[in-house]
Amino acid sequence: LPLIVAPGEMRYLGRGRGDLGRLRGRAGLAFVETRGLGPWSYPDRATEFVHRAGMLAGFPLDVMRAWDLMRAVDFLSHEQPRARGRKLWFYGRGEAAGLALLAALHRPRVRGVLALEPLSSFSQGPWIPGILRTADFSRLRGLLSPRPFRVIRRIPEDILRG
Repeated sequence: LPLIVAPGEMRYLGRGRGDLGRLRGRAGLAFVETRGLGPWSYPDRATEFVHRAGMLAGFPLDVMRAWDLMRAVDFLSHEQPRARGRKLWFYGRGEAAGLALLAALHRPRVRGVLALEPLSSFSQGPWIPGILRTADFSRLRGLLSPRPFRVIRRIPEDILRG
């Protein structure tokens, strides 16, 4: 069975948004709440401060969120016996698809990225300083090849079959 790593998507499970709820028993799910999201979210006024302070310090918040995803893959690959040898996929919705793409570029263990409603450009988010000078979303999608970046409405059956 494949293992699907979904950043911040736990809130959509079983609500009809996305389709992670129908995966029970067909694929493993690993939900990663990256910093600043879920139970670790910042109050509304603090979010902008955290973004600016991180950029001044050289650690933008969205870069650190991609780092959280990379560390989650490392943890699953090395520390969890049930995850070893399984095919890992990232699943991201909206801005999380961009973070999943960035993390997948740095972790060859990840088979590919499944994107629901992805952004068309990094100018819409995530905030990563200087990224638009070198590459945009479409160019980074090309760098991921031969691993797939699939824009989906539902999780494809071929991935669930392994």
